[in-house]
Amino acid sequence: MFLLISSCSIKDAVKVTSIKDVRPTMENRVLGLNASLEIENTNFFNVTIRPSKIIVSIDDKELGELKLIEKVVLSSKSKETYPLKFQFQLSEGALFKIMSNVLKRDVNLTFKGKIKTKALGLPIPIQIDETKLFDGSLLNLFGKLN
Repeated sequence: MFLLISSCSIKDAVKVTSIKDVRPTMENRVLGLNASLEIENTNFFNVTIRPSKIIVSIDDKELGELKLIEKVVLSSKSKETYPLKFQFQLSEGALFKIMSNVLKRDVNLTFKGKIKTKALGLPIPIQIDETKLFDGSLLNLFGKLN
């Protein structure tokens, strides 16, 4: 029996359904983010998301590079909340871009890059280029800094 797994099938079957409890830390222009992401995996197999880097932009202005620090294994046929750790290397001028959008009701965040995944023992990179609409208050990280 031959099983075909593509990056499209994994991308379509794995969805982040909510982001909660975003807790930032800051050190030397590197923003650490701990967040709980509710992720649904409708595949019949587990999917491992390995440490990956993607570029984050706000209204087509680059904010920096977001890096997943630790791998996470998504259970098959599940919808669970996973505590994830990220590092966000800020681009030059990113703090100004963030602060100028904090009071906006809606902001467009764009995520571009390659997410490294593994399924059934096979490495499967997923290319993403997605823009999502977020409430601007999500950017108010500085009121939450430790």
